[in-house]
Amino acid sequence: MCRDFSPHPGGAKRRNTARAIVGTRSHQGARLTLGEVIQERAPRTVFVNFDPPVTPGQTVTIGRSPVQNPRYSGIYLFGVTAFPPGEKSHGQFLGYGRFHFYGDGGSQMVFP
Repeated sequence: MCRDFSPHPGGAKRRNTARAIVGTRSHQGARLTLGEVIQERAPRTVFVNFDPPVTPGQTVTIGRSPVQNPRYSGIYLFGVTAFPPGEKSHGQFLGYGRFHFYGDGGSQMVFP
């Protein structure tokens, strides 16, 4: 799950396209199969379900298509929390990711 800083126009929920790979942008591995991907306007959250679940310790990169760029350039942070499979699982906060938006409309996604 990751917080999304840009609300989408329209309804409370919207299905969103996403893709995921094992590894990082510069060291790409196999493509992962995703289950349901849902974006909720309130509380501006994106749920990405992996089918099958990701192996613990595996580095995963998720790519999303933008809905709308922010009005102002700058650095936008989002939190990432992972939940194991199961009905009563507890989430583990993994850290923050960030997007850099520049005045010319360009952007760059950076993970610590």
